[in-house]
Amino acid sequence: VEGVFCDGNNVDGAGQGDARPMEHQCHQKCSDGCTGSGCFCDGYYEGLDTATSTALCLPEAECLHMCALLGDGCHGVDMHNSLPRCFLNGPGCAAAVADGALVGDATYSYLVQGFAVETARSLLHLGTEGLSDSNVLRFAPIAFTSGGTYKVCFCGPSEHFGTTCSDPSEFQLEVGRVHVTGVSSLLRNPRLRRQRCYTQFHGGLSCSEEWTVSTVDAAAISPHP
Repeated sequence: VEGVFCDGNNVDGAGQGDARPMEHQCHQKCSDGCTGSGCFCDGYYEGLDTATSTALCLPEAECLHMCALLGDGCHGVDMHNSLPRCFLNGPGCAAAVADGALVGDATYSYLVQGFAVETARSLLHLGTEGLSDSNVLRFAPIAFTSGGTYKVCFCGPSEHFGTTCSDPSEFQLEVGRVHVTGVSSLLRNPRLRRQRCYTQFHGGLSCSEEWTVSTVDAAAISPHP
């Protein structure tokens, strides 16, 4: 829902049993300076983002990922429309969405987790910084020449320490499946309709049944929803 945010339901992750979102808190990452492709400090509001702020300096796909990690503890994301800046919101926002009680703010959009997430929203502002970190492994570019379902296998050092993981026979660990199709086709699959998804940094959806979620002048800017 564009031009609105959910008021009074921000969560930090720690209270929901997962402290990983606050590793990307704007104040913690950016107040003393940050270098590297994973900083996203364009979303930091100096003087407004304090040590107690729940503002995260992350692009849209990563904000939705953080929300998905919290399961039932996160209903959706207040996402800034032009900056890598967001706030995670608890389940209390479900009622606000249903009652049309979201608060108007042209600089933010409210993204509900699951297939209801606006997957067609532009991700151009994400840039090309989609690198792996301690929580997520990313592999790109990857392309498929035809539709279908493919098994994803991984070569872990615990299984093949000292190898280069260059031979297909070394990839013994199955980590998931890739469905190469459109969203409409996914929705026709009863099993996938029960899963929750978020938009990945490099495109496509990551879905799992384990996620139970239902996605300057200080006076002239909105410091936080």
